[in-house]
Amino acid sequence: MSWLHLVLLAAAAAAAVLLVRTLDKKNRREIVAVYGMPTSVAPDDFGGLETPVSIILFTHADCRACSAAKRICQTFSVPMVEVDGRENQAVLDRYGIDGVPTTLVVDAGGTVLAGWVGPLVPRQIEEALADAGVSSG
Repeated sequence: MSWLHLVLLAAAAAAAVLLVRTLDKKNRREIVAVYGMPTSVAPDDFGGLETPVSIILFTHADCRACSAAKRICQTFSVPMVEVDGRENQAVLDRYGIDGVPTTLVVDAGGTVLAGWVGPLVPRQIEEALADAGVSSG
């Protein structure tokens, strides 16, 4: 093989790697973009939401991040409603929930004050509750 063939082969390989990386980034953006976050919920879908602020947690039973999010949510002094997506797929569909865990902080009227998809950080809930005027302790 001549040096020209080697140069052409290396250029083709570099172009292929660049193409794969570009397509991979595009696909990841599309996957993230499908995750929905409702702006409001119907309180009756979640038992009434009778307190000024509640947490709604959409989960699946075998999801480790969901279990961790549930433990985090249970440490706060506001009611938490857990919705298992496998048992209540219609509710997830109604609100455009495409990924779990999805955590919502909502007021009594069902307005979503804050929300997150994926692993939860306690500070996120603390800040959302503080913004809503609720003590997180």
